[in-house]
Amino acid sequence: MRVLIVIVNYRTASLVIDCLRSLADQFRNQGDVKVVITDNASGDDSVPRLREAIDQNNWSSWATVQPLDRNGGFAFGNNAAIRPALKSDDPPQYILLLNPDTIVKPGALATLLQFMDAHPKVGIAGARLELPDGSLQASACRFHCVRSELENGTRLRLLSRLLHKRIVAPPPPAQASLVDWVSGACLLARREVFQQIGLLDEDYFMYFEEVDFCKRAAAAGWSCWYVPEAHVVHLIGQSSGNWAPGQPKKRRPAYWFASRRRYFLKHLGRARTYLAHVAWASGYASYRVRRAIQRKPDHDPDRLLRDFVRYNFWRGSAGSGRPTINFHLGRALPASSASVGVVVIGRNEGERLRRCLTSVVGQNRHVVYVDSNSTDGSREIAASLGATVVALDMSIPFSAARARNAGVERLLQIDPNAEFVQFVDGDCEMIAGWLDRAAATLIAYADIAAVCGRLRERFPEQSIYNRLADLEWDTPTGEVKSCGGIAMMRLSAFQAVGGFDPTVVAGEEPELCQRLRDAGSMIVRLPDEMALHDLAMHRFSQWWKRSTRGGYGAMDVATRFGRGRDGLFVQQVRSARLWGIGLPILIASAAIVFGLSPGHWWSIAALLIALAIAPIQIVRMAARVRRRVKRASDALAYGALTLIGKWANLLGQFQYSRDRAAGRHARLIEHKSASSPSLGTPGEGRGGGCVEDAPLARSPLPDLQQYREREQSAPDLAVTSNKGGR
Repeated sequence: MRVLIVIVNYRTASLVIDCLRSLADQFRNQGDVKVVITDNASGDDSVPRLREAIDQNNWSSWATVQPLDRNGGFAFGNNAAIRPALKSDDPPQYILLLNPDTIVKPGALATLLQFMDAHPKVGIAGARLELPDGSLQASACRFHCVRSELENGTRLRLLSRLLHKRIVAPPPPAQASLVDWVSGACLLARREVFQQIGLLDEDYFMYFEEVDFCKRAAAAGWSCWYVPEAHVVHLIGQSSGNWAPGQPKKRRPAYWFASRRRYFLKHLGRARTYLAHVAWASGYASYRVRRAIQRKPDHDPDRLLRDFVRYNFWRGSAGSGRPTINFHLGRALPASSASVGVVVIGRNEGERLRRCLTSVVGQNRHVVYVDSNSTDGSREIAASLGATVVALDMSIPFSAARARNAGVERLLQIDPNAEFVQFVDGDCEMIAGWLDRAAATLIAYADIAAVCGRLRERFPEQSIYNRLADLEWDTPTGEVKSCGGIAMMRLSAFQAVGGFDPTVVAGEEPELCQRLRDAGSMIVRLPDEMALHDLAMHRFSQWWKRSTRGGYGAMDVATRFGRGRDGLFVQQVRSARLWGIGLPILIASAAIVFGLSPGHWWSIAALLIALAIAPIQIVRMAARVRRRVKRASDALAYGALTLIGKWANLLGQFQYSRDRAAGRHARLIEHKSASSPSLGTPGEGRGGGCVEDAPLARSPLPDLQQYREREQSAPDLAVTSNKGGR
């Protein structure tokens, strides 16, 4: 094969078709040329539209569409076509990376190939990129360094003159020239370059991957040239949707900062990367001041300095290089094409279970209810509403994780083609439309493994504890570290990591989400209303047990799965110890000092400060949530109960340490009553449901057998729970 041209598409079918049209007349006398359009799981009609255009225009002899199962970014999409081509019996002599938002001018491809043929030591060549009006774009560039970042941020003419050899994007030369790197919008490389240095680095989602590639090629001895005789129109920013000429620039996406950070760390090292960050940020801050004084127009992306500082200097906010989630997408795309199953777990939920199942049955959707030894007719209620009922084997210590795994097993037996599963607790009621919106989001973004929304308390007016739980569930939207037990998950990702760990009695969701994120997936919280939860918490003793359970579970997960300072629940465990142990010690120490020196002002001050710490912390936490609650008293209650809860958390940690030393596993004690009036008659089955008491097959989740064997080998251990199904 003479040339392989790779075009990565993500919801830009119209642009790709225009690009293909510009290529149609380029192949005469160029030998065997193939074009592969890789579709990064667009989730729209891109693939059928592209295939239809190829057939209608008789391009099928040289153009094909390759759908991918996820949106892994620009490098991922290119590599998906390059990798098999290099392994084929007829590997391409040259590989051209071409953006979908480009129009190849007549003769451009031939010019690039002729240049490469005439210069066998040149590894990479790039074309002259221009706007539709013929004006030049920066496409012949130098590598980044600390001084280039200072010049780029400061934008001071005198400094630019002094550092003119360090300007990353100088005016492109008029003749063919040796450069450091060329734009990936049109980059031609020899096969031997890929064979020697490897493919594009897929850890870059978008941006800087071509800079990295050229940097690695230069280190291997290959030169990079800019060939201005080859003209390519680049509709800059339209393939990514981040900017278009004549329109205000949007905020720079998180993956741009993540890619930049990765490149600098990879090639400059940590120290010079930090200096480069400081150089750009300080220089740009001075430019912003000058611009405001001189009243010059602002053409930069919105909030650029704030985002730069956030992604490069705030710990843990460097970004994952993932795409920005369109929160309105779930409302725009129908999810009827997806197979969504529902797994409900519970025990003695009674009428709440009826409401729960009524909210999810229908539309040919498979619903599995996993019952943990109910005595109120819950199984019969579920069967009458059309759900498949699984009676959990209670001879094995119970955990919500084990119940959910059992539900997924049965769901996959019923529907082996199920794509997504919605996990629901029996005391929750799903909001109409949520399942479709969540499924649409998972369809559109193949990198997302789990999606959740706004969970609300059904009866917040019944107790302060219900209202505070509602406040607790109101968390930020966007990409998050974990979700709760009410969430929709991608079954392929769920199975790939082995499902929930049944030995985790509390905190099983964050532990699973940790493994999903380690596997490269995203966890996302949408702003949509998801479900109503009936917590039914009316007494302080219930709240205390729930907080104790939280401490127990946090200690369990942090001990077994925590990874250093930022590990799962490590901060929560340390916070409970700081306040639960440190504060009493501080007060006691201040009291001793006061007792030994009662007449000194500093001993009085020390005691007063120690005693004031707790009220100050309560007010501080109350102020943090004041705008999110109707009454100031609720905010103060939140602060007080959160602080008091540190002692309950500490008690849970102590119980865990004691029980771990004794070698015992856990089972749950609910804060709710374990029984409720029977609702439903055994034997009823008007919905086509069935009750199954037989043990489940265990094939879909390979790790479940070893988890169950571990559980059966250990004695029972009591641990508090916040509801019957948990």
